[in-house]
Amino acid sequence: MSPVKKLFIGLTAMIALVTLLLVQQVRRANSITTRAKALPIISSQTVDIPLDKTDPILGNPGAPLTLVEFVDLGIAEARNLHITLATFVSEHPREVRLFFKDAPNSGIFSSNATLAHRAAFCAGKQKNFWPFVGKVAENSANIREANLKKIAADLKLNSTDWWACTQASEAGQKMEAATTLFKSSSTGAAPVLFVNNKRVNLSEDIDLKQMLGSFIAK
Repeated sequence: MSPVKKLFIGLTAMIALVTLLLVQQVRRANSITTRAKALPIISSQTVDIPLDKTDPILGNPGAPLTLVEFVDLGIAEARNLHITLATFVSEHPREVRLFFKDAPNSGIFSSNATLAHRAAFCAGKQKNFWPFVGKVAENSANIREANLKKIAADLKLNSTDWWACTQASEAGQKMEAATTLFKSSSTGAAPVLFVNNKRVNLSEDIDLKQMLGSFIAK
């Protein structure tokens, strides 16, 4: 056998061996599954969220368990979270207080819910904040102007004063201040929930009412 032929056979065998090793490495790599580090259900970091007497409060103002929800009424997850929290407070009216914080997204891909938040703020001027928000949260279509006006009528608000309020600068300034607070207190988009100033990891599949109930049981 000529030296050239021997060299050719040797190179062919080497290439085949290298190819086999590469295939094995690829298969081994594909068989390895990586998992992101799981975040705790409740963050260990405490966030100082400013609360004052102008904030809507549901439940007992002096309750030991404080819930703060940042809500975009145009997002289904935020509406569902609000309904769950409001129900929980109604079941534990003495042990829990719930603060509502506006967090409507006003960007290009926003839910266009700013008017609904203004409308709820103005319903609060007539002592109907929580009933109004509860009605809006029932359906995604309720952030539309016509539906907001129907909710106001159903709650027997002074419609003229209420609508004028939604268009006034006070409501606009309220939303601007709320947006600034949300950006300074949290990352990402609404909904966001804090329990006694610690953020809840809502991405986990948890029984929220059961988890909150464990705080009351302590």
